[in-house]
Amino acid sequence: MNTVFFTGNGDGGESVVGKKRVEKDHPVLGFLGSLDELNSVIGWCRSTADELEDAEDGVSCATALRRIQELLFIMQAEIAGALFGYASSKKITSAHITHIEESIKKIDGTIPTIKNFIIPGGCELSTRIDIARAISRRVERDAVIMRKTFEVSPEVMAFLNRISSILFALARYANYARGIREEHPTYE
Repeated sequence: MNTVFFTGNGDGGESVVGKKRVEKDHPVLGFLGSLDELNSVIGWCRSTADELEDAEDGVSCATALRRIQELLFIMQAEIAGALFGYASSKKITSAHITHIEESIKKIDGTIPTIKNFIIPGGCELSTRIDIARAISRRVERDAVIMRKTFEVSPEVMAFLNRISSILFALARYANYARGIREEHPTYE
């Protein structure tokens, strides 16, 4: 066997890194699991995003989604490192937040102005991104809970807030690029 897929050390309900043991129901491990879930769903989104790569407006869903995944790994390294007592050289910074904000502005300059709430759906890519957006909002709520007992940087909190915004913009863009009209609730 070339790859070890298990250590046998976590069978008692603990995760072990170095000499530190942490119960698997620790809020930070729950948060890290939520980040992993979000990253996986974003990967699922990317699997259908390549179709929009030739967009003339310079917006690339696949590239934006891949960048978000990289940044989620940085966040995981930062949080896990702090939990297990390792100083991570990787941290979410204000530059990462600015990058996301600039990407949102670029997308927003391409799609029509929003005037009403939008019913999730449309093309498959948009629908998948909407699922990722909903998960990202839960991840942000998990971070709020986690920071009651574990220090979380303001940059992490701001970044998590921007993730749902960029995913919302990307979902709208995916439909726009395919010529699919947005649907709005009628409240009937």
